Amino acid sequence: LTGWSSSESDVVFQVGRRLFGQGDSTVIGGPPLPPAAAAMVNGYLITARSLCDVHQPTLSHVTPVTVPAVLAGAGTKDTDGPTLLASLAVAFESMVRVCTALDYPQSRSRGWHSTGVVGPIAAALGVARVRGFDESTTSSALGIAAMAASGTFAAFGTPTIKYNQSRAALNGLLAAELAGDGFRGPESVLTNPDGGLFNTHSDGGLPQELNDLGDTWSLHGITTRLWPAAAALQSVLTLLLANEVPAMGAIEKVTVSLSPASYEMNAEMGWATGFEAQLSARFVTSVVLHDRTCWLDQYGPDRLNDEEISEFASDRIQVDRDPTLPEGGSAIRIESGGDVVEWRLENPKGDPLNPASWDETAAKFHKAADGVLPPGKAVALVDQVHSLETQPAVADLLALLGTAHQSA
Repeated sequence: LTGWSSSESDVVFQVGRRLFGQGDSTVIGGPPLPPAAAAMVNGYLITARSLCDVHQPTLSHVTPVTVPAVLAGAGTKDTDGPTLLASLAVAFESMVRVCTALDYPQSRSRGWHSTGVVGPIAAALGVARVRGFDESTTSSALGIAAMAASGTFAAFGTPTIKYNQSRAALNGLLAAELAGDGFRGPESVLTNPDGGLFNTHSDGGLPQELNDLGDTWSLHGITTRLWPAAAALQSVLTLLLANEVPAMGAIEKVTVSLSPASYEMNAEMGWATGFEAQLSARFVTSVVLHDRTCWLDQYGPDRLNDEEISEFASDRIQVDRDPTLPEGGSAIRIESGGDVVEWRLENPKGDPLNPASWDETAAKFHKAADGVLPPGKAVALVDQVHSLETQPAVADLLALLGTAHQSA
């Protein structure tokens, strides 16, 4: 819902409406569009303000690529709550497991963006489940979707890195729809020696990671982001917001330590734009020390142009590489007036080992919905999601999600 505050979301919406026309598929917080356009727009909305989930071991964002496609598939037939949940579980688990089997370090070293690469597959399998496809049709959907695997980190720092996810949702839906109408997809698309995903996007991957699908579950390893900032900086925010810190004027130096991969992406990122600021370890640390909170207004023009915040970020914050930290972990050292405080955190708030509660997640939702949905509808949506496994139909949920956004 809060994705509408991104100007790029309106661009994606307008292009979707221009290319695909009018329709009746749910757009979250906006007017309806045809299913393909709705999947594309919803994919962008979910990731637009860096508030979506992350599977930290594979640095993949799961919901932007899976939820839009499954919602579009659910809207084409009478779907009950348990079927929607099962379909999302299939999509989530497929995303996490194929990303893991891709051997993320090897794939990342080649510049591939795991969310864009694996997203079409996970989305297609989720749609296949919600539509009730048989094994052969589901296999074709997977094969067609794998042919759309793409997206690289050359886009990092620009809105295109988020469009990788939006496009993956669209391509997954297209693959499933083609298969559902009898279009035949290739087989062995993951391990095929001639163009299989594990051989083209990695060094052969770890196909054994897929052996026990359905018996063990890895979707529980998905992290919920509570604050609008890079996934790698959620632990920094957890530490800064949970501890007493000196006033900015008293601080002489702040040292933020990140894992090697996070350091490469977030240590030297500037803050010329709001999106870049969300990825910048120095800006995020500076603005949160100043404001003692973190939400979208921390990345508005008044904060980006605030000399005190920028000078503090440039002059008093140092970002170090710490190979002993796991992905998503961080350490902070603050020096002030001869005193030193140090904190270290391997699992940020929202991580499966430090989970966000239902109430914390609902509070985040209400904050995001503020100004987009009337309070009563926001409460009704939370209730619908909380009782999804007992809902005889998801039509009411889709109707609540589709409340027209005033500026769309």
